[in-house]
Amino acid sequence: MRSIAFVAYSSRPDAVALANDCVRVLRTEGVECSIWLADSPEQAPRADTYVSLGGDGTFLRAALCAHENSGEVLGVDLGRVGFLLRVAPDDVLETVRDVAGGPRRASERLALRGAWLDNERVALNEFVVERAQTGRMVHLRVYLDGEEFMTYHADGVLVATPTGSTAYNFSAGGPIVATDVEAVIVTPLAPHFTMDRSAVVGAHTRVDIEVLGGQAMIVADGSVAGDLNTGQRITIHRDPDAVMVADGSPRDLGARLRHHLREGHA
Repeated sequence: MRSIAFVAYSSRPDAVALANDCVRVLRTEGVECSIWLADSPEQAPRADTYVSLGGDGTFLRAALCAHENSGEVLGVDLGRVGFLLRVAPDDVLETVRDVAGGPRRASERLALRGAWLDNERVALNEFVVERAQTGRMVHLRVYLDGEEFMTYHADGVLVATPTGSTAYNFSAGGPIVATDVEAVIVTPLAPHFTMDRSAVVGAHTRVDIEVLGGQAMIVADGSVAGDLNTGQRITIHRDPDAVMVADGSPRDLGARLRHHLREGHA
């Protein structure tokens, strides 16, 4: 039987309450359970399955924990959009029972590893190199496998996975890519006097982004991860280890697009 860690933020009392209710029941059934508050200074516990209780941001935090501990992540939809999340709150207990006691049915999701200066970071959705100063563009040059691809005066450039194609990439006008496609998406953010289309490249393509002018910051899955100055660069490539996502109750791509990205904002 697999161990379970529920992940929630303390600012979401509904999520914390749901986690406590689930743990109380599951422990009486012999399931090894724990709760980790993602905004606490405590290190995440080791577990086989991390159950995210919240929105997509909580899911991304739990996914990173799962990746670091060779586990899997399961998303419960308590958020506003929740495109990454497959399980409704009313179904969480039954779904977690199935996950804990049944065969592993997780799907692999391509993840990215970014390296800059002396830093490294993994992202499931995207890396973004964007302007650090409001009202000022940043001058960036993108390389694909060491060859110059394009130079941008823009708000920034993002490099997204298929999982992240429906996040910031989608808002920036990039394409939606199914999660089982082996690809990486490069999308400029509000480029000035240059090609403004996304490029979809092979999953093993190495993407370098160099700052030619201005100050830039690196954002990984929505969190600021570092800064780059003129002449510095970040190298982004496919991480050798995928993020394992427990499917729960799967829906097809079209149904999720209609529910979360159209009807959800009508």
